[in-house]
Amino acid sequence: YTTHKKKKSVLDFYEQDASAYDSERSGTFETRQVDSLQLSFLCRLLRKHKPKTLLEAGCGTGRILLPLVRDKKLKSTGIDPSENMLAQFRKKLVGKNENITLKQASIEKLPFKNNSFDLVYTMHVLMHLPEHKKAIAEMYRVTKKGGLIICDFPNYNSPWTKLAILTNPSMKRT
Repeated sequence: YTTHKKKKSVLDFYEQDASAYDSERSGTFETRQVDSLQLSFLCRLLRKHKPKTLLEAGCGTGRILLPLVRDKKLKSTGIDPSENMLAQFRKKLVGKNENITLKQASIEKLPFKNNSFDLVYTMHVLMHLPEHKKAIAEMYRVTKKGGLIICDFPNYNSPWTKLAILTNPSMKRT
């Protein structure tokens, strides 16, 4: 995992990686397991709390948002600063009747009014930002009172991370 010192380097990385992102991000057994666990966790939250509106901050190519909201009557929004990542997501929506709005925006400056969403989440995003506190504050601002905010931070000492690094040394932490 790479923590970037400047926001532009984060954006440049994902703009260049967009077309190969899905195969690179979910191309190993370990990463598919992580994706499955994240999706399962979020699905349980949706069933339990029944939000009417949700935001994925850093939706990328839709690897979580698209399967999460499939077959659900839920007003869903995804934001990402990378237009190329959003373009990959839009390709997946062609010909489908998904209730998803996509916007190019930064997690550090969300283009929504206060108290806009019942559920706001981000997966594998915050660790790439120079200052994740600003992003968390923005997520809090747009979440309705009593709503949920879900964030993940990789645990570099977990067996999953160690196994992923052993099987893919280019993934080392910088």
